Amino acid sequence: MRHAAAIAFAISTTAAGLALSQPAAASSWAGQLDVDLLTEAPYPGRIDVQPETGDIALGRVGPGSGTWYRVRTIRPGVSDAIEWGWRTQPDPDSVAWDVEGRIGPAGSILVGGVHGIWAVSEDGSITRAMESNGTWLTNPEDIAFDDRGNLIVADFGSRGLWRYDPEADTAELLHEFAGGILQFDIASDGSFVVVDPEFGLRIISESGDDQGTVGNARYMGVAAGRGLVWSDAMYAVEMHTGDLVRIEADGDIDTVFAGVIEPVLVPANVIVPPEVELALTPTNELLIAVTETGEIFRVGEGVCGRMDTNQNGFITAADFAIWVLLFNRRDMRADVDGDGTLLPADFYAWIRGWHACPRSRGISARR
Repeated sequence: MRHAAAIAFAISTTAAGLALSQPAAASSWAGQLDVDLLTEAPYPGRIDVQPETGDIALGRVGPGSGTWYRVRTIRPGVSDAIEWGWRTQPDPDSVAWDVEGRIGPAGSILVGGVHGIWAVSEDGSITRAMESNGTWLTNPEDIAFDDRGNLIVADFGSRGLWRYDPEADTAELLHEFAGGILQFDIASDGSFVVVDPEFGLRIISESGDDQGTVGNARYMGVAAGRGLVWSDAMYAVEMHTGDLVRIEADGDIDTVFAGVIEPVLVPANVIVPPEVELALTPTNELLIAVTETGEIFRVGEGVCGRMDTNQNGFITAADFAIWVLLFNRRDMRADVDGDGTLLPADFYAWIRGWHACPRSRGISARR
């Protein structure tokens, strides 16, 4: 189901739970984004995307998540989430694709929970990859591999962000959080953007130094952009307004979509399961999973944004010349219609967009 970019999306609280509403995008740049309801999966937890296949792995949080459930995946072109593994796993909060087989079998999904980390292979086999040790691995709420193949663990039980080196079999404490830790992402420079339950988004350097906080509120969900569509900014949902915001490295904050969820009031210093999970895909789409409804949205660049070939914020004749060059080189940045192929249809989509999208020097195509 595709929603027009102009209506965007939001979630509002009702007595029966959460329901969709339709506010306008909060910025001109957001108006260039397409919003899809990708699928619905009960109580989605952490999200990780397989960089080679685009498969999406889902953890599980929410009521009863301390019990056993199967890991789920969403495959490109398939609307429903499917279950992986021949049996359930304990407390499958966090997930990470082990593409190279650093800890589990190559291509398996690592699943973090109160009993440690399990590896679930596509053939259905399940093995315990790392057992809970009562120190740094007690309840991994979020896990991810960094660019060097280390496993980064946000361990709620020890309240620490840890870096585990599989080759040396050693774990290093990067930072301890007084209020615990639930969510993080890895920025393009190797630093860590962490949802600090007490102070906002905290930046921890690759070496473990505390770089302070960014933003001016409490957040749930975090995704660190890596150039192109989303730039090197950070994205999160502000808990008291429910807005999806973009936070630049210098601290500037812009609202992308207003009212993604209804404001959540949380007593001071009390940690609650996150209601939103954010993740960016290798194809530059933002995934937004809402725990209570199970709805998972995909936000991607619309036609006008894709036509800004040189990414300078304007659509001009220079973009047309660059697009032709990219098309002739079979560069996927020329995929105007976003279907994953380069065909004459992209040229016709370009012509349609050229007439429909703003191309004045005084009007930004992206922001």
